[in-house]
Amino acid sequence: MNDVAPRRDARSDFAVCLKHVEASAVAAGLEWRSGTDFREFKEIQKSAGRMPQPPFNDDLNCFPSSDAFWIVGWRDGRAVHFQALRCDDVRSNLASHMRDWLLPLYRAAGIDLVPCPSGLVESPAGAAVKGRVVYHGEAWLEAGVGDSRGNLAGDLLWMGQVLAVRRWWPDVVYGLVTARKARQGFPVRCGYSHISPGMLIWRSAPPGDPVVEWIAWNSLADVVSRASMIARGSDLDSRAPNR
Repeated sequence: MNDVAPRRDARSDFAVCLKHVEASAVAAGLEWRSGTDFREFKEIQKSAGRMPQPPFNDDLNCFPSSDAFWIVGWRDGRAVHFQALRCDDVRSNLASHMRDWLLPLYRAAGIDLVPCPSGLVESPAGAAVKGRVVYHGEAWLEAGVGDSRGNLAGDLLWMGQVLAVRRWWPDVVYGLVTARKARQGFPVRCGYSHISPGMLIWRSAPPGDPVVEWIAWNSLADVVSRASMIARGSDLDSRAPNR
């Protein structure tokens, strides 16, 4: 379990962060709402020509309202942004959890996602992460929807982390990201402080073009610390244009 005691000012810091994100969303003509009914989430995704991935598909999971939530962004009456988060108790470590839960879940959906050689077990995230762990997925923003800084997607996914920490006070928040996006710095723009490379690979990818997934993650202390920096105006990267 985490050893970070809830700070009295953490909730006010989170509120400031959420105001920053809402300002970015409004500037892009976006409004958002959240929910816990994953059947509704699936129907909203279908309206945008998408389907939830196995960890958030209600056909494969039972979601108590206290254990998971989703966020949808709307513009001009259309769903243009998705993300979802779920909190699980990981008793051994993340490597075992992914091997015993995540990979079979994908296989049940007919998707062949497997560990990279040596990657899943030997990475810092795979070996060390345990406790109350939040999986952050379903990240999507329709092409052409953004703000003047070009980081609306990053702001929205940072918002998801803040809402998850405010809701569950977990030990770790993590998500999967392709190696290409990781090398381009996308996890950093989403507020993630740690990246573990070479974790999972899509075996069903075309020959010669494997899609490798890395893990981006934050400890509870990482999220609380960054929220504090933003609230005090010292996290310059959260406001500066991409360069």
